Amino acid sequence: PLPCAHLHSAVITATAGKMASPGAKAHPLDWVTETDRTLERHTRRVIAAEFPGSAVLGEEYGGPPGADPLALPGDPGGPEYLWIVDPVDGTANYVAGIPWCCYSLALVDANGPVVGVIADPYQGQIYAAARGLGLRANGRRVPKSPLTSPARALAFAAPSQPRARPAPAPLIAPARRGPARPRGGR
Repeated sequence: PLPCAHLHSAVITATAGKMASPGAKAHPLDWVTETDRTLERHTRRVIAAEFPGSAVLGEEYGGPPGADPLALPGDPGGPEYLWIVDPVDGTANYVAGIPWCCYSLALVDANGPVVGVIADPYQGQIYAAARGLGLRANGRRVPKSPLTSPARALAFAAPSQPRARPAPAPLIAPARRGPARPRGGR
């Protein structure tokens, strides 16, 4: 998986905004490029060679042929392990030449993520994590966060549907108020 991440990062940075002629998938803003397709095909070939018989679920080509595309490890009829790949995570940014996209690959089983790799070509970072072994950035161990609650964490998410953007005020207001106070007299 790591050689794929390095190679695919180089392809993303070399072609972003240049050779990207997007086509639409489910809706007009759900773009796919030949780079998406090429990198996913390459990932599938590497996984097939290194881990024969492994199931792969990809952003561009879906799940294993003949299988329920929504069957996950642990589900009836689901694979024991499942590789999940998004070859260009952030295709709209990639097409526009905006340096905010990455290559994402994960292996999951019935207990959740086993391995995850995110290659951020613009920051020159490869993040790799394995269950029970922690996180590494470019091979260096990343210390575990001292946060024990999401209350002080920063999270960013974008809606998957372009018109499903919530109004920002209700999302920002709780953060401006600060942490919730315990109820019951104190």
